[in-house]
Amino acid sequence: MQPIKTQQGDFLFDDKDILEAMEEYHIHKGIQPSQQSTTLMEEIDAMINSTQDQPEDLEILNSDITLQEVKSTFETSSGSPGPDGFSGKLLDEADRDEVALALHHIFQKAWGEGTFAKIWKQEHRPLIPKAGKDSHHDRSSYRTISLTAIMGKRFEKITSKRLICHLMQRKFDKWQFAYLEGRSTTQALLLLLERIAAAMKDGKKVGVAFF
Repeated sequence: MQPIKTQQGDFLFDDKDILEAMEEYHIHKGIQPSQQSTTLMEEIDAMINSTQDQPEDLEILNSDITLQEVKSTFETSSGSPGPDGFSGKLLDEADRDEVALALHHIFQKAWGEGTFAKIWKQEHRPLIPKAGKDSHHDRSSYRTISLTAIMGKRFEKITSKRLICHLMQRKFDKWQFAYLEGRSTTQALLLLLERIAAAMKDGKKVGVAFF
């Protein structure tokens, strides 16, 4: 990697110094000390308590993970390995029945204990030079990608499907478009444009906030 220029105009040549500067810019930038909202935490506690009064609604969240759920995750993630060293190709091309049984045991233990393995939370974050830059001495001339553990990704696929199914039973807000099957941000934008066009046609004022 080329030497990196600091905000003070100095250049960093040592790999350790460059790594610290890149981590500060790409990972820790904008992170502020956690400030929990008391109101938000009270609302979360209230939601948890309300679900405890309706155990029948939690059947899908309390059920054991099935072998079929594990098998459905094969060939669904990229092959690039994370910190655990397992690639998607390794899991997909090994003896599928044996791998499925092993993953089923691991996923069920994590699900039953309500834990997420520490190694699954870690990541490799390679630096990729941005195209079209005249100089790559600046930290902003690079972008990063996050490579996490393949097994963690596949466990998340199972848990996220269950969570979405549970939330669908409790009904999403009618204006929720993202992360739902059959809905998209494109639909949300089209609906917004329709409303803007209708308002302008009726001679109404239209205010739009972008953030």
